[in-house]
Amino acid sequence: MSCLVHLRASLKVHGTGVRALKEDRDALVSWIVFCVSVPLLSCGGGGPGAGTPLQPGVSVRVSPSTDTLTVSHTLQFTATVNGTSDTATTWNVNGILGGNGTTGTISSTGLYAAPVVVPSPATVSVTAVSQADSTKSGSASVTITAPPLAISISPTFASVRAGQSQQFTATVQNANNTAVTWQVNGATGGNSTFGMISSSGLYTAPPVVPNPSTVSLTAVSQADTTKSSSASVTITAPSPFAISVTLNSACIKAGKS
Repeated sequence: MSCLVHLRASLKVHGTGVRALKEDRDALVSWIVFCVSVPLLSCGGGGPGAGTPLQPGVSVRVSPSTDTLTVSHTLQFTATVNGTSDTATTWNVNGILGGNGTTGTISSTGLYAAPVVVPSPATVSVTAVSQADSTKSGSASVTITAPPLAISISPTFASVRAGQSQQFTATVQNANNTAVTWQVNGATGGNSTFGMISSSGLYTAPPVVPNPSTVSLTAVSQADTTKSSSASVTITAPSPFAISVTLNSACIKAGKS
């Protein structure tokens, strides 16, 4: 029964007067309740598809959602697909299926491999696209960083006699500028008290054993002055000076000494 038919049926049975007006008012209230309740009831049963809850759409979430990765390293991403029984996804990097050597590559299982060189920009987007609904996807961002500069010195320990020399070598990794500045006990190039060191790492001990007799040689990276490596050198006294005299008896005459 429609709302209008219900209203006419409710009103036409009433007469006139105060009682009739009251009954018409009650009928009007009944009509309002009827018109409101009928659509609600129809949502709950009877009609085609009635009572079936709305199904959520497909959604994709990628984890981790953001991360930082050093060049040439790998990171596993996971895609969670909801709203469909088909949870398969395809992976791309910066919109390129599977990625490339510039921005990094990603496998069908979500294993991302960073490039060997930091890209520009350094942050790339990793996206998982639902195979059930290619309009649905989830993304994560990963920032590619260069490995930290590392410096080492060889040998790390030496014993050098006073006045003698010892060659040291500094190796700088993960930097285009591999030059270093050499110091002896914190003094660039050293001094006469604790010894001198050249720009190529050749250390010359002082002529007199210092006090204390162990000094520190340090190579400081010129690319990053916060990075350095050190070696210990112990200065020892020189060997005692010896004179050897050989006398030839044939050259010594009687009465001569």
